[in-house]
Amino acid sequence: MLDPNKRGFITFKQYKHGLETLGINDYDIMPVGISDDKITKDTFLFEAQKGLDYLSSTYELVQGNLTAHVENDTE
Repeated sequence: MLDPNKRGFITFKQYKHGLETLGINDYDIMPVGISDDKITKDTFLFEAQKGLDYLSSTYELVQGNLTAHVENDTE
């Protein structure tokens, strides 16, 4: 629980740790509330949802100049 005292906000350190615990490394490093070190639940949930959406998105193989690392059998 990030806000065990139910203050209505968390610190930037808690915000960062919470997102990184979820595997989210690309997040807003200047979120609303950082100047007072009071990040709201809505701000945290927005960044968490955005990061999890990205992490769970389908990847598409981009065709390019792929070279095999195995030599062809010439016999």
